[in-house]
Amino acid sequence: MNSFAHNHEPFSDEVRVKRMVPLLGTFVRIELYSETHPEQFLLELLALMFQEISFIESLMSYYQPNSDVSRINRSNPGDWCKIHPATAKVLQYSERLRIDSEGIYNVGFHEAWSGPFIEINTNEPEHPLARKVQKGEIDLGGVAKGFAIDQAYSKVKLLHSKLEVFGSINAGGDLFLFESRPVPLAIQVPLGNELIDHRILTLQNGALATSTAIHHPELRLSYRTKNKSCLSTQKTVSILANTAMEADSLTKVVLVAETIAEQAIIKKCLLLHHAQGFHETDSKL
Repeated sequence: MNSFAHNHEPFSDEVRVKRMVPLLGTFVRIELYSETHPEQFLLELLALMFQEISFIESLMSYYQPNSDVSRINRSNPGDWCKIHPATAKVLQYSERLRIDSEGIYNVGFHEAWSGPFIEINTNEPEHPLARKVQKGEIDLGGVAKGFAIDQAYSKVKLLHSKLEVFGSINAGGDLFLFESRPVPLAIQVPLGNELIDHRILTLQNGALATSTAIHHPELRLSYRTKNKSCLSTQKTVSILANTAMEADSLTKVVLVAETIAEQAIIKKCLLLHHAQGFHETDSKL
């Protein structure tokens, strides 16, 4: 779902490049601009950023047979699997979010299981290991896309901090801005077969993710410890956070939280991650 609309007129001395590539189950669009670097330099940066996103996808895809995730899913509980340090980082973050959300979020899915699904061994940080502690599978689809965006930004972070390169990364419902000035964002929500502008925000640096339950039927299994048929398939939420990984994953937490007790957990979780949440059919969480 294309959840954002943003643009602004370039300054006269800006060099601007942009490219869109099918990755992460959607179209990823990256735009870079600079007043101090030539076009070829920016094009090379674009290539590095897309290369990083493609690499993260190869590690954490649920569908690619040789990914770390697929190898873990094929393994028996208790059997250690070699994984990439990046995968270990995402799994460790996911476990932290499972704890922070009191089990609302869980990358492992099995109807009768609410505890930790994966054990990580980082005694050798460059060669981490992972093993399932329960039968079932994991799916990093609710967090890996955001992590991939953050990793792409890491390729330009130093130049951005020096005020030399600016831009944005848009991967469907996940957006990361590193702009030279605040820009308006229109959050779009589905109405029938169309997208309509629902909320206007201004953002300069940071992540914004918007997600609608109707686009994530797997939420009933992947992010719940039990099947909940009452999950609203029309609910749309947005999260503002410092990183795309946090924004991406926290939308899934908010989407499946329905009871009063779960809403209280969500508010605590957002505070812990220095994030803001919005129900797009309602108001700020």
